[in-house]
Amino acid sequence: MSMHHKLSLIYYVLLDFDTVEGQASLSETFASASSMPQKYEIFMKGLWYMDGLEFSTALEYVAHPSLVSDFADDIIIALVQNASDGDYDLALSYFHTVQPVLKTSKALELIFGAMAQTNVTEALLYSRTHPDHTREQLFRQLIAETLGNKSEQEGELAFLPFDSIEEAWFEEYLSTGDGRNLKKAKDTILVRKIASDRFGEIRTQRTSSQWGPVLEGIKSGIEGQLE
Repeated sequence: MSMHHKLSLIYYVLLDFDTVEGQASLSETFASASSMPQKYEIFMKGLWYMDGLEFSTALEYVAHPSLVSDFADDIIIALVQNASDGDYDLALSYFHTVQPVLKTSKALELIFGAMAQTNVTEALLYSRTHPDHTREQLFRQLIAETLGNKSEQEGELAFLPFDSIEEAWFEEYLSTGDGRNLKKAKDTILVRKIASDRFGEIRTQRTSSQWGPVLEGIKSGIEGQLE
């Protein structure tokens, strides 16, 4: 362990004593006396606030531009897992500010899930920045997160600007893949076909009763054109 790391640990412990009312800032005194680099001070204070579950304050430190993103995965995991009521603003703010290259699949899965439940368009565009195999996995996660978690974004899913590859993934996942058992799988495929003007493909489409009148109207219109 380097000297700077040892100093950082001592500084972290001293932060607890700074909370004593009327107590001089022992941590600041120590940091100054030991010539501790400021970036270590900033980072340790951020971790200290995170450990105290003061995530909003912690973000002011851990997202500081002087810091490298070596611990970005751990920070993202903590922020996403501790988000309350599906509010991922802090995790996404950290991610967009630091723009880290994530090293673990867990961190990637969690931050992408946060994106998918917050802004499906942003999640789709982010998935496209990855190699094909990872991109396909993220795309499937996008659908599962949006439809499976009763996300407010589910109404937008069928209207996203998919390319031809994503279009094939979308239909395969919801018709024959793992997503076929999602509650709104068939309805989402139907809406996608309507939104894409693929009316000829829905003549034999089965869907929930709420779409029955719409489907019958489309079928009647198609049959009328064929007569």
